[in-house]
Amino acid sequence: MNIEKQTAQDTQLSPAQRTDKVSVAEVMQIFHTYQYKPRNYPSIVKAYLIFLAQKDLAINHISKGLYLSILDNEKQPKNLSAYQTPLNKLIKEVAPAHRLIGLKVYIDVKPKTIIETQLEALFEQFLTFANKVKGERTKDNYRKSFKEFAKYCQITELNFFNEASVLFFRNHLHRRLQESTFSIFSANAYLAPLRQFAKYLVINSEKVFQGFEKLERERIERDLNRISLIANIDKPDNTDYHKDSLSQEEIARVLAHTTDPKERLMIGLMYYTGLRTFEVLNIKQSDFNFKAKVLNVVGKGNKKAEIPLNHCLNAIETLFKDYLKATKIKNNVLFPTMNSTSQIRSFVNRILNDLDLKKKKKKVSCHSFRHSLAQNLLLNGIPLEAVQSILRHNQISTTEIYFKKIQNERLIQIPENTLTL
Repeated sequence: MNIEKQTAQDTQLSPAQRTDKVSVAEVMQIFHTYQYKPRNYPSIVKAYLIFLAQKDLAINHISKGLYLSILDNEKQPKNLSAYQTPLNKLIKEVAPAHRLIGLKVYIDVKPKTIIETQLEALFEQFLTFANKVKGERTKDNYRKSFKEFAKYCQITELNFFNEASVLFFRNHLHRRLQESTFSIFSANAYLAPLRQFAKYLVINSEKVFQGFEKLERERIERDLNRISLIANIDKPDNTDYHKDSLSQEEIARVLAHTTDPKERLMIGLMYYTGLRTFEVLNIKQSDFNFKAKVLNVVGKGNKKAEIPLNHCLNAIETLFKDYLKATKIKNNVLFPTMNSTSQIRSFVNRILNDLDLKKKKKKVSCHSFRHSLAQNLLLNGIPLEAVQSILRHNQISTTEIYFKKIQNERLIQIPENTLTL
């Protein structure tokens, strides 16, 4: 076979199938797909590959032995045996499967695209102009998700934002889910902003990727479209719930455990009116309208709503008046000394621990008060539509989850012979 024909065939092969050289980045990207569990494996393999590039050596057992002997002579690292397993994984498993054995390695210096060099700035533009991202709280949650993704990419040395890196990140979240590091809802919350960001980049691709050749821009758009279609890890069923709930007796114990009027009112707002912690912080004295039996609140996405107080008027009014007697309120701000939701979580967790409720119910927290409100209203025969109104759910299907939860826990009993002749 002549050289020109051989070269033509080689250019049609993937980088890892060429017969000349392979870059460090290409080998590492292949190695990452195997998802070996110890986190130090990639860094060990990469150091070996850089050594090969510097010495113009090929990937094989001989160069591995030479590399380890040099490290041994230099007394670095102290535990040289830890290097054996990841390098054997590369040479015995990864390299043969991808025709890397015998290939020499070079360190590639690839020019980065705008999507890599200015990704954080692009993400901020997305938060500013995307219609679906409303409210500073939502934006902060999106930033948190993006930072977690960026941190993962940095550790694994994946290309910063493409389909492969998002899929690997999804697998990483799934592993953490299996290890019970966090819930499925949290895991999927990390994926949603990445999908929305990809859609935003596609819609604005002509502006974002201005100056790119048409074919390159189309390639990036196709990749971004695939990101926008990446599914959640699992569809949560109605038996997997965010938080544990508290019975009416347990709520009474919580309220009785603290004599601080501020703490009692905050707990009352979370339980009796279903407020979230950030909504409690923002509530004002003027938001209470006991004559009309409503509480005005600004919730998620800066949505204004009126929460009916018929079901708890006496209880919440008593807690409110007790607090005003004990505290001097200025400028209409109800809780001027509270500026972080962590302050609320801190005293609530203290009470829950004091009462041993944290031991009995692992998922109990501040948000459990909202779940408890839904549960106890339903157990007292309040119609589902009324509970939906109190909790401010856009869809009644969200409220139905609480009904199905207490059904599954057999808390709802249907009396015998309810209907008779």
